[in-house]
Parts: sequence; C-alpha cells; structure tokens
Amino acid sequence: MDTTPSSQWFYSKNGEQKGPVPFSELQDLLSSGLPATSLVWTEGAAEWVPASSIPELIQQTAADPENPYAAPSTNAELTSDPGNYGTEDIPEPPIPLDIGFCLTQGWKHTFANFGLIVLLGLVYIGITFGMGLIFGLGQIPFGDTVSIDPETGATGPPNTGSIVYQVITTIIQQLVSIFLSLGVVRFGLNLLKGESPEIGTLFSQSDKFLTALAATILFGLMAIAGFILFILPGIFIIIRFGYYMQAIVEKNLNPIDALKYSWNLTRSNFWAVFGLGFVNFLIILVGCLPCFLGLIIAVPFTWLASLVSYRYLHAGPQGIKVLS
Repeated sequence: MDTTPSSQWFYSKNGEQKGPVPFSELQDLLSSGLPATSLVWTEGAAEWVPASSIPELIQQTAADPENPYAAPSTNAELTSDPGNYGTEDIPEPPIPLDIGFCLTQGWKHTFANFGLIVLLGLVYIGITFGMGLIFGLGQIPFGDTVSIDPETGATGPPNTGSIVYQVITTIIQQLVSIFLSLGVVRFGLNLLKGESPEIGTLFSQSDKFLTALAATILFGLMAIAGFILFILPGIFIIIRFGYYMQAIVEKNLNPIDALKYSWNLTRSNFWAVFGLGFVNFLIILVGCLPCFLGLIIAVPFTWLASLVSYRYLHAGPQGIKVLS
C-alpha cells in the first residue's frame, strides 16, 4: 500500500466516492474534520478500510510542544472507537455482507447481554400484553362484532360500536408498537457498541416517533403494492428498504431520506441480506419447536444478527464491538 505524500487515494463522504486526492491532502482532510471512520482506498489495496486503521494516514502531533522528546500522539484512534459508531457514511464501493460474521456476533452478543435482553423483553411484553388485556376488558360492554341468535345460530346486523372500538384499539396498539420499536433499535445498537444500556432506553426515542410513523406507512404501502405484484417485488422492497428504522434512529433522517438511505446501503447486497433474513426465519422456526421455549434465544439472536448486518454494511467488522 503506497502511503507516499503524492500517492493517489479515494475516500467516502456522505455516501459518495471522492477523489482521487494526494495522500498528504487526505491527511489534511482528516485533521480538519473528516471522520477517522471514513472508508479509504488506493490502488493495490485489497478493500476499502477505515482511515483510522492506517497509522501513516493519521497525522501525528507532539504530546507536549515544550518537550520535543515526548512520544507523539495521533489525532484519531487507530482502533475502532464506540463513540464514533453511527457517524460513518455509506461506503463506496459497497462492503460485501458477511452472513457468517453477522450470525456469529449476533450469537455472542446475545449471550454476553442475555440478562439485559431478557429484562428488555419482559418490559416490552408486559406493555403489549397489558394493553391487550385492558382493551379486551373494554370490549365487553360493546359485545361481539356480529350478533348471533342463541336459538337459531343466525347472524344479525354488525355491531357498529364494537367494530369502531376494535379499529381504534388496533390503531393505538400499532402506534405503541412503532414507538417501542424505535427504542428497541436504539437499545440494540448501544449493545453492539459494547455498552450496557438502561431499560429506559426503550422510551428514549419519542422525538423520532412521527418520522418513524410516516416512514412505516410509506414502507407498508410499498410492500403491499409489491406483494400484489406477484409477491417477489414485495420481498425485494422489504429487503432494500428494510433498514429505514435503523437509519431514523442512528442518522436522525426524515421518512423519505431514511428509505433512500436503506436503499443505498443495501445496494449490491440484496442476496446477502435476503440470505441472512432466510437463515433468521429458519432459526425462528426451530425456536418454535420445543413448545416455543426456543424463542427465548432465537428472537434476540436473530434481532441482534440483523442489527449487526446493518452496522457491517457501514464499516465491516469495525462497525461493532467484536466479541471473541
């Protein structure tokens, strides 16, 4: 790898390939604000790598200006820094998704944080089950949606009050589900940084709720339209736009930009993301077999494996805290 001052380098910024620029100029860009997590490449390099992984690229400054013999320090970490996670641009060219890595790290992070994940799951289930119980009790005064004659078994006219109540409660449950999903994503991303997030993180993304609601509606409409068109287009839409919620949480994007972000992030990786999703589906099926008890492991495992894939598409293995 040529690191002479005049060697030509490319770098990624805002999801676009920039360059070529001289090595010395790239050093200046990094020292003046370009994130050290930005991916860079030069002729002869096997793949795009974060700038922080190339010691020669990070300009060095004296630790103590009054002591010329002091050991120099760099202006960026040479190893993956959890504090920088989430600041990467979409790499150019795309990083090929490693399904094995996603599954392996999803498994390791699941067991490394199993207690926290179980607690999160209990709170989540408690909220959704509690809502279902309350709404079920509220249904009693309205009766069934259709009246039935106890003697003849004949059905009568629809119970309008009951139908309206069910529609309203279903909408409320969906809204709460979207709100909680934002918190679940934030919780999982923090776990992959190597942090131990508080359960309160589940309720920390309220400022993004309206954005997530609008994006979910758009995503749902596109998926429905795709499934109407012979199913396969629907699968394609789900794969390519499926990271929109993560983009909203991590990048704080608006609905349209979040969907576009997912589309750009998954380019050239459709089959890999599809493959991971298929494997996760099989894992969930296996988890259902022993009286559904296996879901206690299968659900968090597949959830984290999917989040690992989102981070991997940004920075490869350096996108998360890798557990050995």
